[in-house]
Amino acid sequence: MPFCLLELLFLSFDSLNKQEICKSSTRESEKMGFVMEFAENLILKLMEDPKERDRKFREHVYAVKDQCNKTKEMWALPLRPYGFWTFERHNSQLRWDAQISQVAGRRDPYDDLLQHSTDPVTSRTK
Repeated sequence: MPFCLLELLFLSFDSLNKQEICKSSTRESEKMGFVMEFAENLILKLMEDPKERDRKFREHVYAVKDQCNKTKEMWALPLRPYGFWTFERHNSQLRWDAQISQVAGRRDPYDDLLQHSTDPVTSRTK
């Protein structure tokens, strides 16, 4: 009988001890849970949302692509309108500027003939 009483006493003490341990561990885990939850919320608040980040980056890429396409279209346009070489302004500039008018590709051989025929100095020397 005393053995059973001791055993019963030991078992009751053991169960009380386990309950105390469980209570204290739950209190500590509650404290730690609060700290961990606070830290997690703080970290999540400091981090940016990956979907939002991807959306902003995608918008940026599309905007840059549109700007590049617009620039390429502008580069494809001619700097001068079609037929600019027939405009009087262009031709008068070529005639007026001596450096441009007497270049190999722009020089008119008939101008030399006309110049020699009307030049009084060359006709005197002949």
